[in-house]
Amino acid sequence: MPDLDVTYGREAVLGLMDSDGVVPAGQVNRDLLVDDPEAAFGVRLDPDAVEAAFEQVWDADSVVLVEASDLVRADAYRPFVAPERRTDFLVQALESSDEIIGRVLEHVDPETDAVLVVGPYHAGGRTNLSVAGLRRAGLEPGLLRSASVRRSGFVATVDIAPTILELLDVERPSSMEGRAFERGATGGDAAQRRAFLIEANDAARFRDNMVTPVAQAFTIANVLLFALAVLALTRGQRRSRRIVAFGALALLGILPATYLAGMIDFYRYPVGRYWVFLVGVGLLIGALATVFARRWTDALIITLSVILGVQFVDVVLGAPLQLNTVFGYSPTVAGRFAGFGNLAFAQIAGAAVLLAALVANRVGGRRGAKVGVGILVFTLAMVGMPVWGSDVGGVLTLVPTTIVMGMLMLGAKVRARTLVWVGVATVAVIGVFATLDLLRPAQSRTHLGRLVERIVDDGPGALETVVLRKLGANISVLTRSVWTLMVPVLVIFLAVQVWRSRGRLRAVQAAIPELRAALVGLMIAGGLGFALNDSGIAVPGLMLGVINGSLVYLALVVREPEPPLYVGEEPESDAVSTGIRS
Repeated sequence: MPDLDVTYGREAVLGLMDSDGVVPAGQVNRDLLVDDPEAAFGVRLDPDAVEAAFEQVWDADSVVLVEASDLVRADAYRPFVAPERRTDFLVQALESSDEIIGRVLEHVDPETDAVLVVGPYHAGGRTNLSVAGLRRAGLEPGLLRSASVRRSGFVATVDIAPTILELLDVERPSSMEGRAFERGATGGDAAQRRAFLIEANDAARFRDNMVTPVAQAFTIANVLLFALAVLALTRGQRRSRRIVAFGALALLGILPATYLAGMIDFYRYPVGRYWVFLVGVGLLIGALATVFARRWTDALIITLSVILGVQFVDVVLGAPLQLNTVFGYSPTVAGRFAGFGNLAFAQIAGAAVLLAALVANRVGGRRGAKVGVGILVFTLAMVGMPVWGSDVGGVLTLVPTTIVMGMLMLGAKVRARTLVWVGVATVAVIGVFATLDLLRPAQSRTHLGRLVERIVDDGPGALETVVLRKLGANISVLTRSVWTLMVPVLVIFLAVQVWRSRGRLRAVQAAIPELRAALVGLMIAGGLGFALNDSGIAVPGLMLGVINGSLVYLALVVREPEPPLYVGEEPESDAVSTGIRS
């Protein structure tokens, strides 16, 4: 009778299993082990047995997988050994695995054979980057990359199978998400490449540890800003309103500060310096926006422009500030390595829609509306171009947002048939970006081009699978994300204003009529952003953070409708001008 308490870890065979669940040959039994009281669980791989098993199956046009299972056992043994002894077991496993790899490589011809070394998952205890290496004839030393990642120094687990198929000159099925490993940047000599990978891992761990605290702090700060704004609007004097309005600008300034922090290796320093940097840069952006605001513009316009400007300049330069920043992306998560991340898009969408409305108001008339639409179209190009943002979900979100908001600002009526044209336009824009992507070399294509390839090969069901997967994942995290709190924060703020300060809201509406179109655009962007991006509620949640700070600022600086609002000198006619005046 079998021992039901025994757990067998034979997952490695899945790597070479065919569609019928069969591995042609190999060995996974206990004959590969020898007893060793100094090893994890008292056993380790027998180098002689492993080498013999390798010789039996190693021949021309074959793929042989050798698992360094001593490392797996050392990792699984961690909970059963004192912390000070864990390193000893790991070192012993590394030395044993190194000996086995050396003996196996004696049977490999570097002129004709390829060797692929991968760590498909990180060790237990904490999240880390793993390793991958490839040696084959003609491949110069350097940092690996893949077309699915598009950033030197990083590859993904889904790239392993396509790499093996390419080495065997076997066509990759369209159902495979990944792309083959290739040589990227040189990365200096071997020591410099090792240093780069170690630093990337340290930066990723620091970023991952800071994501939740920064998100919580930003959400709490928005709640406090809301409370202070209510007090300032109902009981405060002009000075207190100015202070809270400046706080709104500074809080918005923290968003680009999180990306600018990527220029400094904060993982090397105490975490307090990181917080000081975020708050300090946020205050600096708020102060500079206030100082440089003139009659032709406003501090909020400057702040929103900084949010967009930092993102756009960064992505044109290759998005160095997106990697390992709290609202960017992390190689340990491996969702994205290039272009705009989902949280970056949330900030871009919120800032672009509000900026378009404010600039349209400043310029005035139909010309202003066209300028506002131009801002949205430019943003759409930055988000969707394969060489820049390459964000499919962002394009699907921004096209309807731009069309509907543009129509409202230009005075056109939005009817039921408008939705049909919105759908047609969205497909057309996606088609343009996809065509541009498919015209590029295969190794440079983004996930948009790869998605189109799958749709061509597998039919529309491939797109349906992606959309349903994203939507299902987003709904599952709806109640577990700190960003969900941003929704009631904004709703309560607006409700309190309707109840206590209707005149203030009327003043904002009278001063900036374009805000009505912006609010419609933001609702479209928030809803579609939630449904079409993997980050779910985080997209509308962070977008609401931009909206909350902006509306608080406007509510505090725009004067009551009586006396009439003027920008600069009183006009000669009896017409009422519009604009923001603090």
